[in-house]
Amino acid sequence: EELRGYFEEAVDLMPDNAEAWTAFAVFEADLGEGVEKGEAVFEQALSRNPSDPSVLREAALFQQQRAKDGVGAAEQLYRMALAIDPDDVPTLVNFGVLEHVKRTRLESAEGLYKRALCLEPSSSGALANYASLLHDRGDENKARDMMTRARALDPTI
Repeated sequence: EELRGYFEEAVDLMPDNAEAWTAFAVFEADLGEGVEKGEAVFEQALSRNPSDPSVLREAALFQQQRAKDGVGAAEQLYRMALAIDPDDVPTLVNFGVLEHVKRTRLESAEGLYKRALCLEPSSSGALANYASLLHDRGDENKARDMMTRARALDPTI
């Protein structure tokens, strides 16, 4: 209960901080009362910040990774975030992962990754995920080149 109080205080003090809301939601999902409680935290975050693309993106990622049937909700949240900021590279990459991995919509995912790379050519996340897509398509040479570029930017990939 004490830790929950700290999270509640953090989001009260920093209501525009997407990372604080995300940490609180993950805490609730993992150590609290389950995914539904984490979803409730994001509902509260979105009611306070309905047009903050970073909160929308983090809520979408939470749905994508943790909710049992969160793919549709994640897609809707990503689309809302991109309607507000169509040039948000992390949202483009995360939405690309949803399309690629969860839905096998390779053309859609490729378009999202390419857009992210046009906006930020040094996005190691976009490069690595695009490399994965190319690998899945059987284009090993391009995939290897793309992954080499990603690892040059971020050796932890």
